[in-house]
Amino acid sequence: MKSLILFSLLLKLAVAGVCPAGWVAVDQQSLCLLAVKEATPYAYAIDGCENLGADIVKITDAFYNQIVNGQGKDALNGQPGFIGVEKFPDGTWIYTDGSTLNYKNWDDGEPNNANGCAVLDPSSGKWKTKNCKDSAPYYCQKAMSDDPSSSFPTWPTVPTTAYVACTAPWKQYKDHCYFVQSLTVGSDGLWLAWTFDDAESQCESRNARLASIHSDEENDFVNGLITTHGIINQTQMIPEGMGACGYACAWIGLQLFPDNTTAWTDGTPVDYHKGLYPGPEKYVFGMLHDESCEIDWEGWGTMAISARYICKKGLNWLH
Repeated sequence: MKSLILFSLLLKLAVAGVCPAGWVAVDQQSLCLLAVKEATPYAYAIDGCENLGADIVKITDAFYNQIVNGQGKDALNGQPGFIGVEKFPDGTWIYTDGSTLNYKNWDDGEPNNANGCAVLDPSSGKWKTKNCKDSAPYYCQKAMSDDPSSSFPTWPTVPTTAYVACTAPWKQYKDHCYFVQSLTVGSDGLWLAWTFDDAESQCESRNARLASIHSDEENDFVNGLITTHGIINQTQMIPEGMGACGYACAWIGLQLFPDNTTAWTDGTPVDYHKGLYPGPEKYVFGMLHDESCEIDWEGWGTMAISARYICKKGLNWLH
């Protein structure tokens, strides 16, 4: 019996702390670490880690910083890689998961608040800021598994339909893919913004149109994509005299004309909306989901600008 118990304990120890093939085990943190060589913008890096069942790396102490730095030297050929540190709209730096930055390893002269993201530079082991739209390799982490089968890579099954799955940074709901242009700080320190027509052109450049919404369920899904918290207080990111709630709205493709007719830019029927009030001019609509603002769907004149937009395309439109 003692031999059997000992064997069981040894077996548990043997399979504990397993990482998938290609990942590096960081036993002290009970984490698996992966350096991804493919250079991509920061938002794509986050999605890339999520697609691997992981998160972008969260460096919380000097020891882990040293481990990640060593991986960068070996796997990224010394190229700086995105880490999970970003600038919040109020100018403070936080972890990507929204938690407080309890460890910092900035290089001299950093952080440069003209940029909104951070990379780890293997040449120094220090953090530097980087424009989130620029491309860089990145690091992912996930918790170790006690399942030995997880040490082998798993591959997605081939879909049984003729559709192609949504690819990052697009998110899937039923048979459509959705892209949200996130709040992005421009060179003037303010959020970049687009008119309705500009946003529609941006979506068309992605082989999509501004999003149409046709049910409470789809509306809830889109709300989940655009959720913000306390946006009403971010007045330093908007032009003087404008309200943060309206400015942070995300354009959707709904149009309301003076004769009370309506249309989605993608041509689908207007069989769902959140209240329409026709006026003497054409109105176009955006939406916001934030506990500090009363806006849900809101209409503005065609010359209004907003800092986000939502694109939508069918799975079978992908190529």
